[in-house]
Amino acid sequence: MRVQDHVIFNAISVSLELVLGMGMALLMHAAFRGRALMRAVVLVPWAILTRGTALTVVAPDSGFLNQILQALHLSRCAYRSWRCCRCWPGFR
Repeated sequence: MRVQDHVIFNAISVSLELVLGMGMALLMHAAFRGRALMRAVVLVPWAILTRGTALTVVAPDSGFLNQILQALHLSRCAYRSWRCCRCWPGFR
């Protein structure tokens, strides 16, 4: 593929994401009956997946990142990565 194809694809992709994202944000911000339910339906799955991914990566016993750090005998760094995850907003 040519560079021009990549530029065109990225321009179209980013433009569509911007328009769709802004439309969804404006829709979720508007006052209407059931707004709280719609926000929960949209945001809860996103938050659960984010927490699950973070715990999978930096969990003290089974996290991918911590296993690598412990294999390199950097257990103090592994503990710190877990502490950073726990201190993230919403991860308490």
